[in-house]
This record gives sequence, structure tokens and C-alpha cells, in this order.
Amino acid sequence: MVDLEKVKYYSERIKKIKCAHAHGRTILAKPFLILAIIELIDEGIYNKNEFKWEAGCYDDLLGAYKNQHYRYQPNEYQTPLFKPFYHLSNDGFWHLSLCNNKNSLPILSNKALREQGACGYFDEEFWTLLQDVSIRENFKELIINFFIRKKTD
Repeated sequence: MVDLEKVKYYSERIKKIKCAHAHGRTILAKPFLILAIIELIDEGIYNKNEFKWEAGCYDDLLGAYKNQHYRYQPNEYQTPLFKPFYHLSNDGFWHLSLCNNKNSLPILSNKALREQGACGYFDEEFWTLLQDVSIRENFKELIINFFIRKKTD
């Protein structure tokens, strides 16, 4: 049974995602990252709450991230994937662990994330909600309506 309070809580967390601004525009990299993960869950590629910054997992995520960007902002600069992967951890429901060197302070670069064995994951409650197709679709629509359509209206 779906916990509607948790759905409401994570809906509010999504709406509070802090997006960067540059050159008079809002950078939608974090919403695109979440949409990319939802796409990969829909396709059955992600079935574990673990998104490793390594070949295979990274390649799938990069492809889905590019798909989201091209779908909604085809003519705008695409923020490199490592930036939302890292910075989404400031929004309260995405976390990073550094598998290969837990004592190291991460340097924000693609190479550093790979060398340190970065792994992203959602709050377990959010991940559980994402396993429900209708809830996933609701979160997807929320992101599109709140960030993308709002920006273009």
C-alpha cells in the first residue's frame, strides 16, 4: 500500500531542488538526472538503489541524461553529468558514497568521481516509492510541470 504522506514529502523535496542559474537561464541538470534515472527504472535497467560512476552504469545514465536534455532543451548547453550527480546530494534525498577512498574529499570532476569509486543512491523510502509505476509517473510529471513547463511558459 502506498504511503501518501511519503509521496507528498518527496514531491515537496523535488520541488525544492536548487537549480543553478547562469547567463539568465535556469540550469535543469538535476531534474534531468532524476528523469534519466526514472527512464532507466522504466526500462528495467536499474533495479537496485546504487548508481556507480563506472563503465556500464555510467554509460546508461549518460545516455538517458542526454535523452532528457535533448527532449526538453535541444538547443541549450548541456551541463556535464558529473555536476548534477554530485550536487544533487545537497537537496536532501540523493546521497554519495566514495567506495574506493572514503577519507578523501571529492574533487568535482568526472575523473575524480571515477577514481574514487563514487556511487549515488536515493533515500531508501524514495527508492521504494520509485518501484511503483504510477508513483514514478507522478514524480516524472511533477518534474516536467514544475521545472520544464514552468520555465518555458
